[in-house]
Amino acid sequence: MLGIGLAGIGLFASIYHPVGISWLVSRTSKTGTALGVNGLFGSIGFVLAPLVAGTLTGWWSWRIAFIVPGIVCMVIGVLFSISLRTILEETETTVQREVYESSSSKSIWITFGLMAMALFLTGMFHQIVQFSLPKDFDLRVLFTSGSLMGTGALVALVYAAGAIGQLVCGQMADHYSERQLYFTLFLITVPIVALASQLNEISLVLSMMIIVFLSTGALTVENTLLVRYAPSSRHGLVFGSRFLLSFGFSASGIYISGWIFNITGSFSWLYALLVLLASTVSIIALFLPRQRVPQPA
Repeated sequence: MLGIGLAGIGLFASIYHPVGISWLVSRTSKTGTALGVNGLFGSIGFVLAPLVAGTLTGWWSWRIAFIVPGIVCMVIGVLFSISLRTILEETETTVQREVYESSSSKSIWITFGLMAMALFLTGMFHQIVQFSLPKDFDLRVLFTSGSLMGTGALVALVYAAGAIGQLVCGQMADHYSERQLYFTLFLITVPIVALASQLNEISLVLSMMIIVFLSTGALTVENTLLVRYAPSSRHGLVFGSRFLLSFGFSASGIYISGWIFNITGSFSWLYALLVLLASTVSIIALFLPRQRVPQPA
């Protein structure tokens, strides 16, 4: 029954990404900033979730750790539904779409093929970092080694930097070319990942904060690119596919990271894989269509 319940949570919660983000971008002219704020709170939730769940479980029981967040979600859902009818405007904001150098059917398919590859690779990048970071810190950050609380605090600090990155990069996406920004963020990530593979202690933590700041910030730019490339009527489908790639197929990165560590006993080769992934994404960004003149969708 627990498995069925967890499956139900995943099924019904999954509506947020394709529907919620599509709704969000249809009601703002500052797409990057809106997606950045959305990502900021998502990252804060990612950081706080283990703390809240652990606290509720420690004070009461694991059932309360499900019941309390469930009640909070229901209350927020009711309030949001009421606000749609009283406060929030139902009129959509005209989304600015870019006219690209080629608009043939073939070039459109090539564009979305490139984006699909980038989405898969960035998803794998983030899955690998998320899965391996606690263990890597436990091995190479000796002043917190063996302490679940200490290692957890460092991981939370890293992802707090990622939350800020989403907000900052989202605002930048409203003022600069998303394509060039996407390319630059992953290009800068490459040497820092290579450097992080050789570091220890606080230097490793600081380097990972920069890496997650850049790579998580790039997710907001990535979503902004999807908004620009796809027609408004297809945003739900596009974002649904985007998160299927990122959360579904890219989860293979978790198995790859575990397999590499079991064979080598370290994360050195895993960092080499991260360098390869970031380099490939930056190259893909070079082949995305160049923007020309903004037009309303």
